[in-house]
Amino acid sequence: MIRIDRICIWLFLSALVLLLVSHKFLKPVDESITVFLLGIALADSILNNKWRSYIPLWILIGIISVYVVYSLTGVHFNTTRYVLTDALIEIKPYVPFFVFLGISPRWTDGDLRLLQKCALFVAVITIGILMMGPTKASMIFEHQSFAGLIVYICALCYWFSCITPDGKIVNHDKLILLLIMSGGLLCTRSKFYGYYVLGIFFMFFYRPGILKQINLKHLAMIVSLIIVFIAVSWKKFSFYFITGNSDTLNPHVMESFARPVMYLHGFTILYDYFPFGSGLASFASFPSAENYSSLYYEYGLNNIHGLSPDMPDFICDAFYPTLAQFGIIGVILFIAFWVYAYRFLRTMIRKNPILYINQFSIGALIISAMLIECVGSTTFVQPSGQVAMMLLGMICSVSKSVSDDATIENVTSTLTTDNKKRIKI
Repeated sequence: MIRIDRICIWLFLSALVLLLVSHKFLKPVDESITVFLLGIALADSILNNKWRSYIPLWILIGIISVYVVYSLTGVHFNTTRYVLTDALIEIKPYVPFFVFLGISPRWTDGDLRLLQKCALFVAVITIGILMMGPTKASMIFEHQSFAGLIVYICALCYWFSCITPDGKIVNHDKLILLLIMSGGLLCTRSKFYGYYVLGIFFMFFYRPGILKQINLKHLAMIVSLIIVFIAVSWKKFSFYFITGNSDTLNPHVMESFARPVMYLHGFTILYDYFPFGSGLASFASFPSAENYSSLYYEYGLNNIHGLSPDMPDFICDAFYPTLAQFGIIGVILFIAFWVYAYRFLRTMIRKNPILYINQFSIGALIISAMLIECVGSTTFVQPSGQVAMMLLGMICSVSKSVSDDATIENVTSTLTTDNKKRIKI
């Protein structure tokens, strides 16, 4: 018999280690994992009658299928091949989350030790490459920002692996976590500085109910956190969205900056193609650049540097503009997904804050990182985003076993008891 929870654990460990090469040298890895996970869910449902465990996944497949039909009939800005390719790309982050949430893998002590070693191995190698400079980092990871995010994900994986049965993190593990995250600062990306500040806050200062017990000290700490976050992120935000290469805002040259143009026209498309958007492979996605979408001609984007047929390098440069493909309905569904995921975290922290504070913190940091990444990159649909969503799915699955009278023994069982789900062959 095949243990599907064991398959998922090994798949997660493999995906984590493969982050060292999957961004540049093994790009089809994340698509392959997505298809494989869909196969696992389908096999578990058919052979073990577990259809109900994957209801959110089937809803996702239904939604993307509707958009495929809509993209080929209601609107038609690209070929069937690229519409189907984009459909696979767009579901890549959600499939791991829903499959891991449905299977709820149970980690043994040995599994957690192995996860620690894998996270440390990948983090040390990545930090070592970052120490060689941005040129070397870009040669291996395509861009040094990807290296920084890999280090951050490794830190979160290490954090997850060293949670004790009573829900705590021992001091030497906190020190290792701090060292890993500090090593990621070598990527020199402003957004990583923001992740770093959030990580430090959740690791050392966050306590359940902190917002309900606000005093002058807490308020000062929160304001300081916001100021630091803005300070370390403002330069990059200003460069991409306000001043560009100049020192001040010049409205007359705004059209020469690809990213603001994509955002501005994204809003226009939401209005013009209400409520379902322009369809798959039409705007701001990789397939729409690889096989140049006819929508760009409609809005005159083909004449803008970085968005033209000859140089489409900046078309797929941020995730949020991609939502224009799905319209207002897609935007609502995107927000609903994050609310759905956060509700699992809220359940844990409300019903047993002492035991689940670390799981909550990791989950909150993943959600924050993914939402920030979507502003200026497509990490959400890339290998790093996929690994992060696997981890988020596993953390959210813990809340399914949480009850009002949960005990330390219950938590230990949740983390280490073998999953009895099997595929009979």
